[in-house]
Amino acid sequence: MSENTESMEDRQILQEIALNERIITHPRFGAVRLKFPTLPIQRKIDAASRLRKKELRSAFDEIEDPSDSSKKIKIPAYKSREALRKEYTELGWWSEDKDKEIEELSSEQINLLTELEILGFKSAEDLTDDLQELQEQLQDYFGEEATGELLEHILLVAAPIEGDFPTSSEQVLLDAATSTDVDDFITTARALRRVLNSFLALRRLQIKQVELQAEESSLFGDSWQEQLQYFTRIAQLFFCMSGVEDGKPLWKSLKAVEEEEDVDTIRWAYSELSAFWQGLSDEVRARMDKYNFLFRRKEEPESSDESLEETQPSSDGELATPEPIFSSEATDTTDLLQNPK
Repeated sequence: MSENTESMEDRQILQEIALNERIITHPRFGAVRLKFPTLPIQRKIDAASRLRKKELRSAFDEIEDPSDSSKKIKIPAYKSREALRKEYTELGWWSEDKDKEIEELSSEQINLLTELEILGFKSAEDLTDDLQELQEQLQDYFGEEATGELLEHILLVAAPIEGDFPTSSEQVLLDAATSTDVDDFITTARALRRVLNSFLALRRLQIKQVELQAEESSLFGDSWQEQLQYFTRIAQLFFCMSGVEDGKPLWKSLKAVEEEEDVDTIRWAYSELSAFWQGLSDEVRARMDKYNFLFRRKEEPESSDESLEETQPSSDGELATPEPIFSSEATDTTDLLQNPK
């Protein structure tokens, strides 16, 4: 990052802190002002949260009495997270090992993110383009000889396939070369394959973590602590986001925020307010976009021919190696690296 870029980012953050606002736009709400919770605003958030906590702790459901079907008994509508954890552990639905696994997955993701930054990862699209460009350069280098078996080895070296390319293919290219330029191509191919391997490993970790977190959420989402935490975030959106023109909250009431049917709008609001509170400048967020697959999950899975991480395991449990992409098919690899699961 250049000093000028860093200076611009610092100025943006300092200005926003001084004014306690960030102005953004939304197709539905228009110009929107974000604010840090001032003391009066925080009191409103706390008051709303305390009221909701009382409601959650005092809420009861009526169910049929197991010992007498003609009677009804009352049970707490929301148990504590601790009570649910104990109950689900006894049932075998959850365990401390899963908690540790989520933490370990987060740690491994950080390590891979660091590695990708060191390796100069730009984006999935750029990685795909670089591999395609390498393939074309090799074909141009060998010219009319780039046919048959030699072409297959060229495609194997430059293919968007996980793992290392065969040393036999490397040797075939070296033997057929008439200059040391091929050594540079192979060095580039090896570097790109290392980035690809780390990228796909990160994608697998993220998918596994999302699955575990979804399981955790489905089990503990009904605890009063989780319900209260969600409501508190709702209150933050309501009290800390307003229209620039009228100065009014984006929704008519807290209830309206809870009943918002457009899930993407709520996600957008969370994302923007969190970024502002964390002091993330526009430039920083732009750089983070190359890892946006870590923060979102598609509702519908991609078909197996549209996503590299859909590679199925073989009968012995190892990842099966997909067939290399040949000829014109090699130009249709952009979606392979950019579609999140």
